[in-house]
Amino acid sequence: MTAKPRRKKGQLRIFKKRERGFTLLEVVITIGLLGIIAPALVLSLETGVKVLVMTDIRETARDLAEAQMENVQKQTYDDTHNPPIYATLIQVPDGFTVTLDSTRLGDNTTADTGIQHITVTIKRGTDNVVFTLSGQKVKW
Repeated sequence: MTAKPRRKKGQLRIFKKRERGFTLLEVVITIGLLGIIAPALVLSLETGVKVLVMTDIRETARDLAEAQMENVQKQTYDDTHNPPIYATLIQVPDGFTVTLDSTRLGDNTTADTGIQHITVTIKRGTDNVVFTLSGQKVKW
C-alpha cells in the first residue's frame, strides 16, 4: 500500500488528468451565446402573448356582435320609426361598447319596404373598432 502525499495547508488540490473543468474561454463563449439567444427568445414569447391577447379580444367582439344581431332578429320588426329603433344588449364586458345602426332599404323616404339593413359595431376603448357585423332584418 502506498501512502498518498499530503497537501500543505493553503495549497489547492491539483486536478488529475482525467478531471477537467471548463476553461475561462469556454465559459465566456457560453455566456456570450446566451446573451445573443436570450433576447430573441424573450421577444418571441412577448409577441406570442400579444397575439393571444388580440385573438381573445377579437373573439369576444365577434361573440358580442353575433349575440346583438340575434337579439335584433328576435325583436319585433320596427316599421314605424325611420331609422328603425332596436334595443341593444344590456350586459357588455368592461372595455367594450356595442353600437347598433339600422336603416330601411329602398329610397328611405317612403313607406317601409319590409327589409332593413342592420350593422353592429363593437369597439374596445374609445375609438378602436374591433369587429363589425352586417345583416338584414326582414318583415314576415
